[in-house]
Amino acid sequence: MRLGLFGYGKMGEAFAEILKEKCEVYVYDIVEERLRAAESRGLKVSRSPQDVAKICDIWFISVRPQDVEDLAREIGRLADRRLIISIVAGLETSRLETYFPGSRVVRLMPNINIRVRHAVIALSAGKTATREDVELVKKLLENAGAIIEIPEKLMPAYTMIGGVTPAIVAYLADALAWSGVLLGLDRQTSLKVVAHILIGTGKHLLERRPDEIIEMVATPGGVTIESIEHLEKEGVKGKIMESIKQGLEKERRLKG
Repeated sequence: MRLGLFGYGKMGEAFAEILKEKCEVYVYDIVEERLRAAESRGLKVSRSPQDVAKICDIWFISVRPQDVEDLAREIGRLADRRLIISIVAGLETSRLETYFPGSRVVRLMPNINIRVRHAVIALSAGKTATREDVELVKKLLENAGAIIEIPEKLMPAYTMIGGVTPAIVAYLADALAWSGVLLGLDRQTSLKVVAHILIGTGKHLLERRPDEIIEMVATPGGVTIESIEHLEKEGVKGKIMESIKQGLEKERRLKG
């Protein structure tokens, strides 16, 4: 199975490492340095997008949104009957189907955790994509993390919860780690403790509601409920929710 990957940036590189376990990956990028990097990782490279497009039945589009139209001018006429997997931010399947006529489009929205193979990837199929196409994409990416099918209209919501949340969690982890320093732990130890707590709590959250976990930890009159009470008084939960909402509104303004 041959897959052509167009765009070998940070996300393209991360996906290529997973995809090459399932198929033969050919890489095209306009930047020579990136092609050399791909070649050093054992991937086949080409300086011609047409050459990659012709020999590959699956195309993986990971270029910048502003570069999709230029890529389509180069290879769009070759798209008929191809399966196209896109991780281009903000670009709907209907637009991709226009750029690449006759193709079958599956749109993905990953997050940075693809780099540690623990991503949550949203998937929306275009009008012409088949159930077999969707299952093939899932098979190709089964080592990347969790794949969740959602209606395409919910992609903006996923962008905030799935795409932005890793940064917010890291922000909160940083605050918790510095709290440990405030209480006497060294920075490295404190950050390691917080990181492992996030991993363990995440596993709990796959099986239990957040309030159940809080109840497990918070003993009557104890230190945990004291800390939770302070956060509630300060309205921290509401501020986090409002920050996500503000981010979504920013995305809508950017899209016009």
